[in-house]
Amino acid sequence: MKVADIAYIRIAVRGESKRALVPIKITERLIRESLEGKAVSYIVRSPTGEDYEIDPDNEELYTALEDAKEVLVKEAMVEVEKIIQKARAFEQRYFVKDIVQQQAPLLPSPYDENETNTITS
Repeated sequence: MKVADIAYIRIAVRGESKRALVPIKITERLIRESLEGKAVSYIVRSPTGEDYEIDPDNEELYTALEDAKEVLVKEAMVEVEKIIQKARAFEQRYFVKDIVQQQAPLLPSPYDENETNTITS
């Protein structure tokens, strides 16, 4: 990411278990060099005008909304699948007899309306 780029970060929403996707603007790129190597961090500006330092290795950052959308849709589908599995488990637990009856094939009647029994002499 470069200075002046707009990126998107997922942050925790106070008092809730979900996270929000928030646009941020890169205002500074910091490079620190130590005996362990180089580390890059960024100063970013939030929509409220506050500046924060973030470590890109410790944050969920996206440079494009489409990338964020892909991740969000995958996460949502995982949750949808969990809901479906719970419903299936309840179905098996409480309605197993009904399910078996619905799945049993119906045997044709010997007196099917489409067939006529005629006696020829």
